[in-house]
Amino acid sequence: MNLDYTKPIEISKDVYWVGYVIPNDPFQCHVYLIKNGSNSILIDPGSKITWSVTRNKILSLMELDDIKYFISHHQDPDITACMSDIFQEVGTKDKFVVTHWRTKALLIHYDWGVEFIEVESNNFKLNIPNRPLEFIFTPYMHFPGAICTYDVKTKTLFSSDIFGGFTKEFSLYAADAKSYFEKIKPFHEHYMPSNEILKNGLSKIEKLDIEQIAPQHGSIIKKEFVSYIIQNLKNLDVGLYLTFEGHKDIQKLSKANEVISSISKIAIYETMFFEHIGEVIDKIKQVVAIERILAVGFGKKTILFDSVLPKPIALDASYKDTVLAFNEVINSKSCSEITLNEIFEYKLKENYKVCAFAARDFHETITGLLFFVIESNALIANIDLEILENVKSVIEIALHKAIEIFEMEEEKNEFFDRSIRDGLTGLFNKRYFDMTADIEFQKARRYNYPLSLAFIDLDDFKKVNDTFGHDIGDIVLKDFARNITKFIRSSDSAFRYGGEEFVILFPHTTKNQALEILTRIQNNIKSKSIDVLGKKIQYTFSGGIAELNDEQSYIDLVNKADQKMYEAKAKGKNTIIVC
Repeated sequence: MNLDYTKPIEISKDVYWVGYVIPNDPFQCHVYLIKNGSNSILIDPGSKITWSVTRNKILSLMELDDIKYFISHHQDPDITACMSDIFQEVGTKDKFVVTHWRTKALLIHYDWGVEFIEVESNNFKLNIPNRPLEFIFTPYMHFPGAICTYDVKTKTLFSSDIFGGFTKEFSLYAADAKSYFEKIKPFHEHYMPSNEILKNGLSKIEKLDIEQIAPQHGSIIKKEFVSYIIQNLKNLDVGLYLTFEGHKDIQKLSKANEVISSISKIAIYETMFFEHIGEVIDKIKQVVAIERILAVGFGKKTILFDSVLPKPIALDASYKDTVLAFNEVINSKSCSEITLNEIFEYKLKENYKVCAFAARDFHETITGLLFFVIESNALIANIDLEILENVKSVIEIALHKAIEIFEMEEEKNEFFDRSIRDGLTGLFNKRYFDMTADIEFQKARRYNYPLSLAFIDLDDFKKVNDTFGHDIGDIVLKDFARNITKFIRSSDSAFRYGGEEFVILFPHTTKNQALEILTRIQNNIKSKSIDVLGKKIQYTFSGGIAELNDEQSYIDLVNKADQKMYEAKAKGKNTIIVC
């Protein structure tokens, strides 16, 4: 639609846009004229900047004196500053300013000498000959006495600040609902005080039969776009001034508000917030150039949550004091050129900016610290720090929940670990052997790798108990378990099978390789004795080793190794026999 904005534009029958396209202004201010003979209506007349252009456009249509009613939706200078010039030119006789009493209470200070019509005194209606108007009371949508005007004849809603938007390039008409909503969203987020107030006004507006909406700012909205925009506005998170104070970059603040809202949903609906930390970082990157997030939580343990680690890890208790000492950096300046190597033992890229914040609970007790690692060449402004401060408020809630979940998992793991460990030796117990041996057996068969099993029995252990007592016998068992743990590999598993019997599983190991390990254990035991209350005690063991061949189950493998162990006993003990 090619329109000549230098001339009046008829937007409906006898309804004209008579505004001025202010150069390089994303927040255009519109003026509308309803041509109705000597009872014509000028809606939101405009400022001193726009009046000379608006005046000429009106004069190309009619005489200024034919305007009888001047609707002032609110008191701001962008719609009222020109009215002194108007009344100076046409006088105030038989002229009326139509507004709400709250607006009138301010406008009378201009001392125009004009008569006011208060819309609420006329049941929010004005019966102008041939042009009945209705007024919609939308309190606190910009100002306590805010109103909109509905032209019954053309079904045009003159919505004042509602539905206004920021437009980089002037367009009198919105091209489509979705793109225009993105233009009005930052304005409403920043301008409207609360969602309840916004919904209250919109609920009144959507009851009207609307052909078009003509806002004071932004673009005119066609009928087919109205429903989409109203429904989306109802769900808008407004009150942006309550979150960010004193900043003028509305577009960035709007995006920040959207980012914080989406992060909040993750914090609320996802049990494991830090499992989604990559998604969180991607969202924050839309407004601040962060690379990484670290959070240190202080629960029963000191816990590190790091976006580059697959899961949280418990830190040494001393870390709490070290990290708390770093609080001096937070108190002195939030964003500093440091490396977190000063705090953590693993390497970060050098010279990254780190914005650090203390995380607190509802009692203002420090529950942890948050570190936002920023791109080294990024410029961090006060608005970025304020955005991160608001992000911090979301993450610190998630951190509290994450600490609780981590501790519950730790307790569950500790309970499980105790249930699968032998209480005396610390080795796995027979119950856990029965849980895992078949799994290892099936994996070795499926992937065709060697698996060996050693069955071990301490020699003459009954004599040790009978001679020295069971307490000394327990010391021998624990010493033997330590020797096993010392020489087996991390991939091997040792079990106390029962009494003085032990089993070792050797995945990816031939029987001869298993023999080498058992021999090292045997030689280490031979070379030492246990000194208990001045008594030197020596012990030996016998063992059998079987390697997986054509056995049908892990029990067959156990039985073969057990059989070889008994053969070793029969050959004089302190012997290891391989199948």
